[in-house]
Amino acid sequence: MNFLDGNFLYVTLMLVCLSYPLLKSFETKIMFFTKWKHIFPSIFFMMLLFIPWDIYFTSKNVWSFSDDLILGYKFCLLPIEEWLFFIIIPFCCFFIHEVLLYFFPKNNIRIERSIYYLLSVVILMIAIFYKSNLYTFYVFLLTSVLLCCLL
Repeated sequence: MNFLDGNFLYVTLMLVCLSYPLLKSFETKIMFFTKWKHIFPSIFFMMLLFIPWDIYFTSKNVWSFSDDLILGYKFCLLPIEEWLFFIIIPFCCFFIHEVLLYFFPKNNIRIERSIYYLLSVVILMIAIFYKSNLYTFYVFLLTSVLLCCLL
């Protein structure tokens, strides 16, 4: 059975994404597994925000999930693979963040405020350009606003 064809594609992609960070979580230099107790509550909090967002845009047919690429089990309009996405991808992002911190400590990374402002303005312009695309508009608008909040 080819897992990159048909109904196993999404779940296969999620498992591939998870495999390396999960295996390297126990590596002695980074010791990522020791941070899991903080990561999973954060992921849960993020899900409280973005799962309803995902359900809303799915219900409005802004996007959908191809029945040919998912297993077919859905909960609140979202396939099981999408629920896994909201756990696995943030886990992987936290892992990448920890690896970057290990190899490039915070005191060596300096990002100028002007770069944040410029990036925020560019992202806001993209949002305005795509105002007719509901999802794209809101994502870029919120990203621009949140980026300004970091300053």
